[in-house]
Amino acid sequence: MRNAPRLSSDFRTLWRAHTVSQFGVSFSNGATAYLAVSVLDASAFAVAILFGLARLIAAVISIPVGILVERARKRPVLVGTDVARSIATALIPIALFTDSLSLALLCGLLTVDMFLTIVRAAANAAHLRDLVEDDELTVAFSKFEATNWVLAALFTPVGGLFIVLFGPTVTLSVDALTYLVSAGLLRRIVKPESESTIVATSSIQEFAYEAMGGWRHIWRNRTLRALFLNAMLFGGSLMLISPLLAVLVLRDLDLEAWHYTFILGVPAVGGVLGTTFAKRVESKLGTNRAVLWLGSIRTFWSVWIALSPVGLAGFLFVLLLEVLLMFFAGLFNPTFSAFQVSITERHFLARTSAAWRASAMIVQPTFMVLGGALSSWWGMRPTIAFAGSLMIASSLLLPWPILSGSSRSGFSLLRSQTPRRTAPG
Repeated sequence: MRNAPRLSSDFRTLWRAHTVSQFGVSFSNGATAYLAVSVLDASAFAVAILFGLARLIAAVISIPVGILVERARKRPVLVGTDVARSIATALIPIALFTDSLSLALLCGLLTVDMFLTIVRAAANAAHLRDLVEDDELTVAFSKFEATNWVLAALFTPVGGLFIVLFGPTVTLSVDALTYLVSAGLLRRIVKPESESTIVATSSIQEFAYEAMGGWRHIWRNRTLRALFLNAMLFGGSLMLISPLLAVLVLRDLDLEAWHYTFILGVPAVGGVLGTTFAKRVESKLGTNRAVLWLGSIRTFWSVWIALSPVGLAGFLFVLLLEVLLMFFAGLFNPTFSAFQVSITERHFLARTSAAWRASAMIVQPTFMVLGGALSSWWGMRPTIAFAGSLMIASSLLLPWPILSGSSRSGFSLLRSQTPRRTAPG
């Protein structure tokens, strides 16, 4: 039997840095929304606009980020974004303490944080290829994914309790500190980075062409294009349901607030279990079939939320569906992430990651707004059923014709599908 891949000490350092910073994110989750509602007395509509506008602006200004990160050394970018996020996060409690916090300032700082999140994700995806062998990618992504699930399940409720007991300044201060710890850990990585093959451009036209290279690379590679369209439709539909689920549980199903927090937290256990078995399932099915089958199976559960009965039975029904969704998402996500990286040319990794993240930041709030409009016209349950149907339909966008009859690796698919680069014209 083949031994499981052994990840390097440098990867484990990267993983520890991710764990520390993600702990801060989970612990302070909800603090900014609490500030907007409880301190700044913002309406629900204003809060929705606040987060939606921050995402949209961050996505737009991040368009040239990919090419800039591609040219730079990735490790200093990771350290720099952690330090910058620490400063941006710390400015919120400082502004609150000095009585200068406003919705406009909060929106600006949220925009900076979301922009830096895109930058960090782009650098992290490219840097990971320097630290992890190709056959270790799924294991590496499984560890990141499992960490996210565990921290969200354990520390988001704890952070919420701290917000209630001590106020949002404590949780935000902890969040700011974790970024500095993460930056210190990243500086301990010793393996040299691969040299960038991107040549600096000499004109604005060439820079603009290179800046759009992530989307262009996605669109020219048939497999990447199919995965991208699938991810946007699935993720958008999932976010369409997200705000409606709270109303359904608390109003239509006549449940208590603790039932809703239970539904938000417990399914993360399914995600952890899924990531635990992801590599084993991929080895059993093969990468191509794992991407297709797991990417399809994860879509089947949310549509049934629209049929939830009232009371305890509804609580258990929704909880079961959410656990199944998270379990199959946990199985799929590491395999998907590793496969996506493997079929992306190395010198396009940062740009592709930035383009992917920026697109999701635009698509998902758009779907949430669409969900609010549809629920006011059709009602909540029909809208949830519609979103669930879109999730199922997203499986049709997976690259079935390319992967179902192929046993080739991601790198073989990369060589066969990516056209030669042409000069800007």
